[in-house]
Amino acid sequence: MTELVPELGKSPEEDIKAIAKGAIGRSLGLTKDDINPGLVMAKGLMDTGRTEKALEIYTGLVLLEPINVDVQLGLANCAVQLQQYTLAVQAASAAMVLDPTNPRPYYFSGVACLALGHITEAKEDLEDTLKYALERKDAEIHQAAQKLLSGLNNA
Repeated sequence: MTELVPELGKSPEEDIKAIAKGAIGRSLGLTKDDINPGLVMAKGLMDTGRTEKALEIYTGLVLLEPINVDVQLGLANCAVQLQQYTLAVQAASAAMVLDPTNPRPYYFSGVACLALGHITEAKEDLEDTLKYALERKDAEIHQAAQKLLSGLNNA
C-alpha cells in the first residue's frame, strides 16, 4: 500500500494522520467532487432498504474523503439503522467537528447513545439537535428529536 500511497509508511501515527487527511483519495487523483456518484449510489441503496450495501460504500468513501460531512453523516445513518451504535457515534462525532451547527450528526449520535444506554449523552445530543434544527429550519429532524426527547423525559 505504501508504494501506492506515498504519504504512508513513515510510522503508524503518521499513517493515521495521512489517512485522516485524505491521502488515499489524493493518491488516486480523486477530488471531493469525484466521490459524489458514490454518495448518490449509497443514498439510493439506503432508500431501497439495502443498508448493508450502502454501509460498504460509505465505508469506502470515508477512506477516500474522510473530511466530507455527507460521507460521515451517511455512515452514521447506516450504522444506526444496522444497530452498529459505536460506529454511529464515531461517524456522527466526525460530522459534528466538520459541521458543528448541523443538527443531523447530533441526532444520529443521540439515537446511538440512547441505544447504548448512555442516557445523559443522548439527552445532550438530542437537545443540541433541537437547537440546531430550529436554526436551520429542519422540521423533520426537529420533530424526530423532540419525540425521542419527550420519551426520555417522561421515562
